[in-house]
Amino acid sequence: MSYLDALAEPCAVPEDTFSDTRQIAVATARIVTAVHACVPGRIRWRVPGLRQNLALKQALEAGLRELPGIHSASASAATGNLLTLFDPDLSADRISGAIAALVRGYVGSVRQHPAGPEWHAQEAGIAVEALQTSARLGLTTDAARERLAEHGANALPPPPVRSTLAIFLDQFQN
Repeated sequence: MSYLDALAEPCAVPEDTFSDTRQIAVATARIVTAVHACVPGRIRWRVPGLRQNLALKQALEAGLRELPGIHSASASAATGNLLTLFDPDLSADRISGAIAALVRGYVGSVRQHPAGPEWHAQEAGIAVEALQTSARLGLTTDAARERLAEHGANALPPPPVRSTLAIFLDQFQN
C-alpha cells in the first residue's frame, strides 16, 4: 500500500500511540481526547472547554510552545480542537498531560521550572502556615472577604455568545 493509499484509509487512534505505562491520571484522559493520530508527529485533540474560549485557545498555543519538542500548536475556538505538530519521539502522554495541565490552569506545570510554589509537594502544615490559615477551621470570614476582594471570585468568565452565522463562517477560516 502506498503512502497516499494509507492516508485515504479511515484511521482510528492506534492503541500503541500511547505508552503502556500511563503516567497521566485517569482524570487527564477524560479531559483531553486524541481525535486523529495517524500521522507520526501530528495529533488532533478534542479539548473540552476550548470551544468559544479565546483565552484558553491563547493559553494552549502559548503554553505548548514552551514544551520542548512541540513545533506548533494551533487551537480552534470554533471547533474545540487542537492540532499539535511535534517531534515523533515525544510521547502522546506527555503532550496530553501538558494540554490537561493548561486546561486546568496549571501553566507552570508545563514549564521546566514552575513559576510559583509547588503546593502539591508541600507538607500540609507548611502550606497552611504560608497561606496564613487554619487547617482545622479554614479562613475566617474577614480573611475570606479580603482575599475575595484582592483576587476576585474563583470563577471563569462566561464564553462570548456567537451567532450561528458566525460559527458557520468560522468553519472557512480553519
